[in-house]
Amino acid sequence: MNHDDIAEAIFGSFDGLTGMMGVVVATLLSHHSAALVITGIGLAIAATVSMAGGDFLSKGSKQRAAVMGLATFVGSVIPVLPFIIIHGWQADGLCACLVLLTAIWISEQRATLGHVSLTLAYVQTFTILVVAVGLTAAVTALLGTAG
Repeated sequence: MNHDDIAEAIFGSFDGLTGMMGVVVATLLSHHSAALVITGIGLAIAATVSMAGGDFLSKGSKQRAAVMGLATFVGSVIPVLPFIIIHGWQADGLCACLVLLTAIWISEQRATLGHVSLTLAYVQTFTILVVAVGLTAAVTALLGTAG
């Protein structure tokens, strides 16, 4: 993979990861975990097409669009995968571990590209991820108590 492909992979995988974590958190907080896998797979497909299509339409490169689509799909599937293969608190724990490892990979790739130091890459990546999950949890809790 070249420099541009790595940048696309970072963008796509982080977008997929944060989007799917929103679905995972919202679904678990609403106590509808049975719907998590179906909803998650639907979002993964939609996000993949959206990100790859948007990348192609904005940049015109089939290769970069393919990298973006694949990265988005992988990033989207990572948080929901544990709920496909196991259930209960084990799935929650495996989900957290996989998201943590993916966020570490994203941070290291950003630092490798030379955009930021490794420390700053970790801080930025985890801050954005925590804010996305926290906002999703807060809105889901508010909507859950309102209805």
